[in-house]
Amino acid sequence: MGEDALNRLGCGDKGDQAQLGALTRGQRQTTSQGLFTAADNLESLYADTALTNLFQDLHNGRTPLSFREVTTQMGLSLVDENGALIQGKIPNVPQFLNRLLSLKTDRQNQVFDLFEHRLVEAVEYAKQQGIYDEGLQTLRAQSIVKTRDDRVYTHKTGAVTRYVELDVTNAIEYLQWDEVSAKMDSRGASNDSVSGWYVWAHGKCKGRVFYLADRGTRINSDGLETHRGVLYGIRKGARRYIDNAQEIARGIGVRMVGGVPRLVQLAHRISPEQAERRWHEELAAAPATETTTKGMLVGAILPIWDRLTGSEIIYRLQADAGEQLLGRLLEGRTAQQT
Repeated sequence: MGEDALNRLGCGDKGDQAQLGALTRGQRQTTSQGLFTAADNLESLYADTALTNLFQDLHNGRTPLSFREVTTQMGLSLVDENGALIQGKIPNVPQFLNRLLSLKTDRQNQVFDLFEHRLVEAVEYAKQQGIYDEGLQTLRAQSIVKTRDDRVYTHKTGAVTRYVELDVTNAIEYLQWDEVSAKMDSRGASNDSVSGWYVWAHGKCKGRVFYLADRGTRINSDGLETHRGVLYGIRKGARRYIDNAQEIARGIGVRMVGGVPRLVQLAHRISPEQAERRWHEELAAAPATETTTKGMLVGAILPIWDRLTGSEIIYRLQADAGEQLLGRLLEGRTAQQT
């Protein structure tokens, strides 16, 4: 979306838009090239959240840039007489993009990159929480094989609802050690007491290595202040956002064990050398593909729509045999009860 979306915002004349367009073209090797195609709107709730997080992090010294220098050059006055950030004075996204033009090109790229990373975080966090509205989606995979097709409901008009099960196979992409170590080195540890390499000591991922990057204070979907971090494992693109970064860093937390809350060891901090050895071991043992079974309702879905739970996203797909399907994916217990 990049350049087109910026043009739609009407941010300056064509020369200005060309400068902003340079921020989103391919020469900027960002981690979020696919974001704008998915979100397709820089004036969304997620963009507002990203912008608030950006100025909070700038003000709290959690970026490589100077809050005072950036806001002065952008002509923004965002603090009170005591130096506290005034939330109500943070500009909206169109204003932010216009003010961005007052910066030199290199600094434009730096500030927009910080904003972009936080927009990725806001969108991916919403998806992770199941509250992101994506509309009609196409389910793509290396292989899609239909293994079940049952009639589950017939409306009085004769319209039929069918439940199908699909074996969906995808190739798994992995992060090589050189990729992930370079990424972590370039990011830098913003908080040495949190950011670093760890090994899970509890749960289904016990024994696996991961990197925890501190993301600072955030407001979650319930409006509560949390300390967010992002976890990186060997799978490419499988980073996961958490709201208990400090608890993971401490390594100890309360979890249910046998139905009883107990204090357990969650993770152990390890050195980069230990992490590299474990990373290579996990890569050597990792499978090339993964097959999951997905349940899907197709046909007349509206008559039973209010009985369904979970995501309301509608998917379209084409199975290996050539059959095209359009319907709603079911998750967990809902699929089992169909």
